[in-house]
Amino acid sequence: ASPSVFASVELQPGAELRVTKSDGRCFFDQLLLQTALRPYLGRPAVSREEFLAEGLTHDELEAAYEGDSKVMPERLWPCSRVWGMGFAWSSFIAQESLLAVCSKACLGEQEALAPGKPLPRSTELMFSLAADDVMFFSTAGPGATMAPARRLEEQMAAAGIIKLDAKDENDLSTAICVGVELVDGTWWWPLVPRIWSILLAVAAVCTRKRASPAAVLAMHGVMQWFDLLLASSFVHTAAFTNAAPIGAIVRSVTCLETSP
Repeated sequence: ASPSVFASVELQPGAELRVTKSDGRCFFDQLLLQTALRPYLGRPAVSREEFLAEGLTHDELEAAYEGDSKVMPERLWPCSRVWGMGFAWSSFIAQESLLAVCSKACLGEQEALAPGKPLPRSTELMFSLAADDVMFFSTAGPGATMAPARRLEEQMAAAGIIKLDAKDENDLSTAICVGVELVDGTWWWPLVPRIWSILLAVAAVCTRKRASPAAVLAMHGVMQWFDLLLASSFVHTAAFTNAAPIGAIVRSVTCLETSP
């Protein structure tokens, strides 16, 4: 999912876009990692005494131990058993897993709303994925997004996926999707609090004439995300963010520009 593809959807006069959202609860922690890959997602070493001091029992340590040695060493390297959030491939695995569930819920590629593929021919049913979040869109009137959402929830339950019901948003015309807001079923807007943050950040850079590449990179990322709604692009900042160590403070910041 991307704001750019949302903004590409054209509505007929008088049409209203409605959205229903379903989310997996800690979905990355539900995706088991193959045993052969676990050593590649290791953590810094921890002693057995530290594990025991935190409340683990000897039996629990023995059950979790997967080392080659028959005798458990004094220092242990915890390895993830799941596709943890933040690992390079985790988002891909999460999205592919959900796409497989969507397919079983009779949601085909022709309804998928995604960058790099043709838009769905009809706006009566569309769906989009963002890692662990599934969004259903429809202009077919109130309630039209609920049936496909229920089919998906049935297939998620069949696959053993635990839902985060607290984040469900059902058949709304105003809702937040991947960091942008659908307003009154007609407009896609940047989030107002984020816009205020950007304005304050730009004012601070222009006033102080100093910033770190990390700070400008963070500001640049938010601006670029919202800029996807307009399909323009930023220039002149990549060289700055790559020019110095990420935490360094650089004086005389002179330009933050966008292309027309």
